[in-house]
Amino acid sequence: MNHSQTALAAIAFSMFAASCAAPESALRTEHGKGSKGSRLAAANKREELDNRYRESLARMFNVARGSSDLAGTAAGILIFPRLISDGFFEPGQHGQGELRTNGRVHSYYRATTRPVGLPIGMRSKALVFLFMTQEALDRFIVGPDWAAGIDDAVAVMAIDAAGVMDAEAARAPLIAFWMSDNDLMISTSLQGVTVSRAGCPAPPARP
Repeated sequence: MNHSQTALAAIAFSMFAASCAAPESALRTEHGKGSKGSRLAAANKREELDNRYRESLARMFNVARGSSDLAGTAAGILIFPRLISDGFFEPGQHGQGELRTNGRVHSYYRATTRPVGLPIGMRSKALVFLFMTQEALDRFIVGPDWAAGIDDAVAVMAIDAAGVMDAEAARAPLIAFWMSDNDLMISTSLQGVTVSRAGCPAPPARP
């Protein structure tokens, strides 16, 4: 790691610590801040998100050949396992996501999306981001709410009928995968996608 990368990692740590000092987690419910019921509900939601994270990752491995190898070398993986439509006539969707680094939960995020060209009425879909370099991950952590669609560094993965991934996209520092609720990979842009922090369970290791 060179000097600039070390500095970026240090900034990422300090930004993380500042934003997570007293997080108002979107995973909490209306049961009352700090109450036993609230803590239990939040824990249940985290467990549910953990399970869906693993299920989405397994689905991606099943339908995209070689994606497990990419995930195995990624510096971080952010998964929104269940983006739900606001309504049958509204294509906009939203959901909670989980960022994992070194196999551990790093932080939680919320995504909202109004993608172009997706079928109206789709029940849900999953969105996976693979951060293939530490620099790409650190820049994401340091940054404010993120509009992925305007980030030219994000490569949306295309999958052919045989499950073979696009070779050029596989070399990008940041790769996005779409999956529909029936496991089909969706080739679409990230236009209209925004990502914001929703909560922080534990700080990352200090660089």
